[in-house]
Amino acid sequence: DDVIIEIIDPYEDEILELSNKHNFEFRCTQNHRVYGFKRIFYKDKPRIDYIPYVFEAKNIKKDHRILVSSKYISDGSVSPDDAARLAWLWGDGHVHIKNGKFIYASVIQKKFTAEIERLFEYSSKYLKGNGCFNYRLRNEYVRSLYTRSQLDVSKQIDYISFVLRLSSLARKTWLNAMYLAEGHERGFGVKRISQNSGPLCEAIKLAAFLEGFSVRSSKSLQYTGNYNEQITLRTLNYVTCQRIA
Repeated sequence: DDVIIEIIDPYEDEILELSNKHNFEFRCTQNHRVYGFKRIFYKDKPRIDYIPYVFEAKNIKKDHRILVSSKYISDGSVSPDDAARLAWLWGDGHVHIKNGKFIYASVIQKKFTAEIERLFEYSSKYLKGNGCFNYRLRNEYVRSLYTRSQLDVSKQIDYISFVLRLSSLARKTWLNAMYLAEGHERGFGVKRISQNSGPLCEAIKLAAFLEGFSVRSSKSLQYTGNYNEQITLRTLNYVTCQRIA
């Protein structure tokens, strides 16, 4: 159980609202400490550097950069291959569970069939009319995968907790498989993953954030009545303060 160490009253100070034209928004108190970088100039060298720097929000200047994410180094017991298997199942697959029992599990893929056949032990494979292959998985095989990954089939999967339990390598592998299943390259190091709003979508954002990406998303209403999110991942994990207002 959680232990309450101290209860702090809401801070009574003016709230700063900072934003730029790229949909970056940041709300904080004036003396909120921000970790980032500061630009420095050399008198005897024709170059500019940025050094790690901590500053208060009220003192933000145009030569500052705000760090918005940083890679989290972690340990975990789920293997990278098992993390990838689960990503493919949840991204481009179907897992039907009823009363705590697996009824049906498969992965459908067209482009990355070699990766699917490397990762999975499938019981059957057939070509669908849309050119995709359907890989049917044995129930005991998927049950073993869930057991190794400490996932309880009798309960709703807590995707956030799952991501937080992954090692750095397993998390990177899981996110990459999710990207291959549900994403595409936008160019200039920008990736985009499409996913319906919900717990899995939030877990993808968390994994990307923990991998050091700058994460943004936009939401649109689909004809099904569900919201779909376009999750944009940028390797540029800081915001320059030159155009912060």
